[in-house]
Amino acid sequence: MTKELSMLNNHTSAHLRLITICFLLFLVEGALPAQSSQQADSLRRVADQRDGLSKIYALADLFKAVMRSDIERAKSIVKEADELAVEINSNKGRALVGTLYCQIYQSTSKFDSLYILANQGAELSQRIHSDSTLAQFQLYKGIYHEKAGTLDSAIYWYKEVIALKAINPIFTNNNLGLVYLKLGQTEQGAHYLKLAIEAAQESKDLAVEAIISNNLGRIYGDIGDEERAKKYYLRSIELKKQIGDERGTLFALANLTTLGSLPKEEINGYTEQGFALAQQLNDPYFIAAFAPRKANVLSSSGKHEEALTLLLPIYQNYSGSKTGDEYLEILSSLAKIYNRKGDYINAKTYTLEWIKTAESIGHFETLQNARSQLLEIYRNQSDYKAYFDLAPDFFAGEDSLRKTTNIKQLAELENQLRDVEQEKEIALLNTELRQKEARRKWLLAIAAFIAVILSIIIYFRSRQVKTQKLLIKQEKANALQLKSVNKQLKNLDQMKSRFFTNISHELRTPVTLISTPLSNSLARYSSKMKDEVRESVQIANRNANKLNVLVEELLELSRLEAGKVSLHKRPINAHTYLNQLYAAFESGAVPKNIDYQIHNLLPKELCLLIDKKHFSKIVNNLIGNALKFTAQNGTVNLNVNITEHNILEIEVSDTGRGIPEEDIPHIFDRYYQTQNKTISTEGGTGIGLSLAKELAEAMGGNLAVTSEWEKGSQFILTLPVEVAEETSQHIEEEASPAVSVVNTAAIDTSKTTTDERYKILIVEDNPDMQLLLTQVLADQYDYLIANNGAEAWSLLEHNKQEIENIHLILSDVMMPQMDGYELLNHIKSHDRWRKYPVIMLTAKVAEEDKLRALRMGVDDYLAKPFSAKELLARAGNLISKHEERKAFEKLGIQLEFESTSSADQEWLKQLEDSCLEAIDKGINITNSYLSETLVTSERQLQRRVKALTGLSVKKYVQEIRLQKARYLLENKVYNTIAEVAHASGFNTPKYFSQIYEKHFGKRPAFYLE
Repeated sequence: MTKELSMLNNHTSAHLRLITICFLLFLVEGALPAQSSQQADSLRRVADQRDGLSKIYALADLFKAVMRSDIERAKSIVKEADELAVEINSNKGRALVGTLYCQIYQSTSKFDSLYILANQGAELSQRIHSDSTLAQFQLYKGIYHEKAGTLDSAIYWYKEVIALKAINPIFTNNNLGLVYLKLGQTEQGAHYLKLAIEAAQESKDLAVEAIISNNLGRIYGDIGDEERAKKYYLRSIELKKQIGDERGTLFALANLTTLGSLPKEEINGYTEQGFALAQQLNDPYFIAAFAPRKANVLSSSGKHEEALTLLLPIYQNYSGSKTGDEYLEILSSLAKIYNRKGDYINAKTYTLEWIKTAESIGHFETLQNARSQLLEIYRNQSDYKAYFDLAPDFFAGEDSLRKTTNIKQLAELENQLRDVEQEKEIALLNTELRQKEARRKWLLAIAAFIAVILSIIIYFRSRQVKTQKLLIKQEKANALQLKSVNKQLKNLDQMKSRFFTNISHELRTPVTLISTPLSNSLARYSSKMKDEVRESVQIANRNANKLNVLVEELLELSRLEAGKVSLHKRPINAHTYLNQLYAAFESGAVPKNIDYQIHNLLPKELCLLIDKKHFSKIVNNLIGNALKFTAQNGTVNLNVNITEHNILEIEVSDTGRGIPEEDIPHIFDRYYQTQNKTISTEGGTGIGLSLAKELAEAMGGNLAVTSEWEKGSQFILTLPVEVAEETSQHIEEEASPAVSVVNTAAIDTSKTTTDERYKILIVEDNPDMQLLLTQVLADQYDYLIANNGAEAWSLLEHNKQEIENIHLILSDVMMPQMDGYELLNHIKSHDRWRKYPVIMLTAKVAEEDKLRALRMGVDDYLAKPFSAKELLARAGNLISKHEERKAFEKLGIQLEFESTSSADQEWLKQLEDSCLEAIDKGINITNSYLSETLVTSERQLQRRVKALTGLSVKKYVQEIRLQKARYLLENKVYNTIAEVAHASGFNTPKYFSQIYEKHFGKRPAFYLE
């Protein structure tokens, strides 16, 4: 039985190796044949005679001619084409060059780079409406997923390539067939391979037909139809001979030797033929593949020395790497040859090496065969102790369907071996009886004891089977319990996130009530304060600001955890901005005499699209930590560079105390504090580095650390970035603080053109906040207080006398009875009050809260904690504009202003409808498409969407796609994530799942479970 199982495992292992051979065959033979050196020189001359896009196409032909024979020359050709495409600013040229780079990444196994470039190339191809290059990039996406083992995604992208009908589908169908084969779906695999072979036959492409015939033979071999498998293998050999591809015939010959139903003489014939051809071609790979099989044939006929002479030199060549299926097969053959020869020492040596190698690469089937071989060697040596030590490990590795049979077999072997031991003992006793009678009785007692021990072993072996069954039941019960615990932990984690979010919002009001009076007092009375009083107030003000930063970090972590952090990329001069971030910390290095340097290798005019807020948080945290933990006279360096693939690399290194080795794996964990007792307690929350790491990942990058205790640390930030297309002038305007900060010198609110003071309606439910606001506003304004939205609306709705002369409404958001949003909706719907300016003052600063208020027509939005000067300036500006409009009306000039909640809301509705229609029709939504649909310029489209929603056009479209996906998932319109992603306008299910979970805090799969 053990021998039969070993043969079955060998057969299975051969098929697994064959899958690898078939796939490698496609990669090697699927490419176009290399052109001769003469042809390459001719193509070089053609390329040199052309210019512009025509030259790029000529360079692409030259690349294909040299790719297989000289990859370094191919790389230089691609680089030349890339530089030319950038020089002539040709998107078509860039797309073509991208496909050539993908070929290089595939051939050099750089699959992460391949995937990034394929995504970028697909987006560019969609913009230029090039289906041919789009299909090629999607094909490379499929190849990436196939290599990564995500076979469902590979199938999705291969089918997308076929659907485009833009490139030859032969190789795509072949790839689909191989992927379905890996999934065990042989019927589907055969279907696509037949489509590929029919297309190859139709185009009379013998090389491709030969490749696919070989693959079809493998499929029929897997399902047991070895006669048909043999037919296709022989057809592949025939075609290879027709086109003169001698090496190609070796693949099919190797596959023929795995067909177990063929006569032994026929298999030996294919082995001899394959080995002879491999030697003739001097092909080391196939010599190593056929040599163990030929050696086994020789050994089976008693020619052990001849077999070893053939195999040992090949073993010496492979013993350096000690990996791969070929090496395992060589070890297997050597072990079996020495076992047949009776040289059990060498047989055991090679078998143990066989086991060690199989364990290192996780090859289960081969490992079981090796253990079976070692059992046979121990049995041939009569080494029963070693046999019984190994037997439990061998049978424990067998699958559950064979356990009972193997245990019975083991029990039978134990009985047989016990009899052999008893016979030996009896022989020994008979010999010793002639020497001493007393010794005979003693040895009989020992024999009886051994028999009892063997009986106990058999008894406990049967008990072990029962115990294993009970353990399996217990494991199932534990799995169900673990699933329930995981669900509870997930719920607790969500409750924790909501708690941090809520408590952070609640902290904003008391922080405001601390920081605003302090800053106001310093601004107004600083010169009148005693020095010690002023210093105390300044200390309190600084720490109130630190508390506000901590609240912001907690909120940022909560948003990250819920997937609600959105990026607002702006064009900035990267070189200048990083110099500014560096300069902000120079004063902190001076007191400790730290050698603080920056090495900025970015071009001075380079402008990048970056989320400035999140980016600065990461860099400031890294520089601040470096200075904090670097001692007197130390060194801190900031190194900045950008790669040719637009990866921004920022390294912050220091010569500080470093990080203990045990802390490094946890340095980015939230709230983590060092466990090293030799380090003094320094406080801190454990939030900064965690926040920096998660923000980096949210921006598509990574933050890593290397450190050595007492020698220093290096933090490396890598971010994929986009080069801004806007002019430098526009970039400076976007980066200017004057755009986003209220001009505090806009008007003098302490005086008016009359003796009348302006009046502000304050809507706030917190008594302390009411007091603070009145203190801030009292010097320049009269005021009226309403305790909530309902009370304020009652005053406004009935035009009560108290509100006759109000000029501005200042309202909180979170209030009882009627909140700020409902009050704002009433105000902007009223004929009289809709013209009056409204400022929302709130602790809710999430993007969706701002977006909601802006859509309803709020005039300004101020977050807590706020600056008293900023509040006065914003109020003054709004009142000034309102008074100007009233002055026009007094002069008889009637101006009518359409409500924002009317005209702008209608425009946003049109924009949303256009996006949804494009998604349903499968149209790629671009700025040019939307500007044509809404009859507006692209620049005006971007400005209006930004002004009304606070989002870029790209982010706004993504929000619409996510909301549609959420509707489809909640209503279970589709059964798979891939269908939902496609119906929502997303390119890949994986990307869709990541974006959806970040945004809504739930995986799409949650809805389909």
